Amino acid sequence: QLSQLIHAEADKGRLNEQELVATCILLLVAGHETTVNLIGNGILALMRHPDQWRDLVSMPDLSRNATEVLLRYDALVQLTSRVTLEPVEIGDMGVE
Repeated sequence: QLSQLIHAEADKGRLNEQELVATCILLLVAGHETTVNLIGNGILALMRHPDQWRDLVSMPDLSRNATEVLLRYDALVQLTSRVTLEPVEIGDMGVE
């Protein structure tokens, strides 16, 4: 819950205001926007490829993998970036 993040004890890693805002935005994007866009993009993809729609309708077992395939076909989050606050090494690569 967000309230737990906001009211966390300082000695247990309380987030500052900037970190709280960033976390809230991330949760919004991850939870809402991706779901909405997956539905819209998935419907559009199936409308553009009616043969795939017909396969999906005629073979319901395909629906188990349809979401995974649609996520790979048209990735929802393409412009997310991360920034390090200090130089770190990941594997044998330095990141600054």
